[in-house]
Amino acid sequence: MKTFIVLAASFLLLTWSTRTARAQDSQPAKTRTLSTDAAAGDAQAMQRLGLLYYQGRDVEQSFLKARKLWEKAAARGNAAAMVNLGDLYSDGRGVPSDIQKALFWYEKAAAASDPTAMTKLGVLYQSGIGVSQDFAKARDWWEKAAARGGAQAMFNLGGVYLNGVGVPQDYEKARSWFEASASAGNAIAMIALGFMYRKGEGVSQNDEKSKEWDRKGAAAATGDLFQTSGIAYFYAQSSPPDYPRANEWWEKAAVAGDPSSMFNLGSSYFHGLGVEVDHRKAREWYEKASNSGSDQAMVRLGWFYSQGDGVPKNEHKAKEFYEQAAARGNADGMFNLGTIYEFGSPGIRDYRKAKVWYEKAANLGNSDAMYNLGELYYNGKGVPADHVYAVTWMMKAAQAGNEQAAKILRQLSGQSSD
Repeated sequence: MKTFIVLAASFLLLTWSTRTARAQDSQPAKTRTLSTDAAAGDAQAMQRLGLLYYQGRDVEQSFLKARKLWEKAAARGNAAAMVNLGDLYSDGRGVPSDIQKALFWYEKAAAASDPTAMTKLGVLYQSGIGVSQDFAKARDWWEKAAARGGAQAMFNLGGVYLNGVGVPQDYEKARSWFEASASAGNAIAMIALGFMYRKGEGVSQNDEKSKEWDRKGAAAATGDLFQTSGIAYFYAQSSPPDYPRANEWWEKAAVAGDPSSMFNLGSSYFHGLGVEVDHRKAREWYEKASNSGSDQAMVRLGWFYSQGDGVPKNEHKAKEFYEQAAARGNADGMFNLGTIYEFGSPGIRDYRKAKVWYEKAANLGNSDAMYNLGELYYNGKGVPADHVYAVTWMMKAAQAGNEQAAKILRQLSGQSSD
């Protein structure tokens, strides 16, 4: 398997714990009772009522009210509310996306011994999001979470040993952690065990045991969007990828309302991953995902209209989708807005606005935006020509992995490799 199987389900956890909690709290809520108890200072009622406002169940959806309720609950020591606040800032729901604030709330919840927060902190250290990448710290947080019953942390530890991420590869330890996670009800770990028996990795190859674990995983995932989508990611990230199975699980999660799975199905049809290329079906799934709040899908729909792929070419419609994505903090949406303002038709073209959106995208790490800023300064488009600024942005783009920027810099220094 590939190393990032460890992260596939873990990244879901960063953005899904609040949504998972909503799915688990799916029975008709006694909203009035919760409101009364919350007003009386009950922290748990505040946290649960905040979830209702977050999802718009029995009340009008309001991220602001959810945040205020969670802040009050967190001030009273409610760790679940702290995790919810971390998710709110991680997702950028009703607040600007801010990984440092997310980190702050996860750390507070972890200090209160919350295993979910510990698992999330492990993901941040594993991936280097908001902190310096540190596999040892990631493993330490997951071990702490596992000691407190965190099934997802157990699964992640299994992935660490399966892939040898910061530790020697150890199939026996991988199997042991997957079994512990499966015993705690983690459907993705059950699927992982089925994979190990199917491949004969660390165990004797056994198709019957593989099928048995697959059946258990499917049963355990029923009605659980997080685990259903997580299984899809597991198959997509396996080596080699099993896209037909991944698509099967993404469709289950998509039908149940998961925007990420809708987007991933759209991408499968767009690129022909496990299915025939079908841009019409891709667009249909992107539309469903966009209507469910997926900023990634909004960017893709903007592309369809900018290119006239299966729809009439419409620059204004593309711009609308990019604006929606940008408003949700999506760097690609911001970059694409910049390109429309830089290269669009005369009625839309505005180099100053292009610069503004490129800067927003660049500040979120988009190397293409950095490169285009360099070109704006080099050519004096919407800004006074300034070759120092141009080179500065090109250097930032190159450091962020932009090959075209690196090539330009070599040429400017007389070291072209062409």
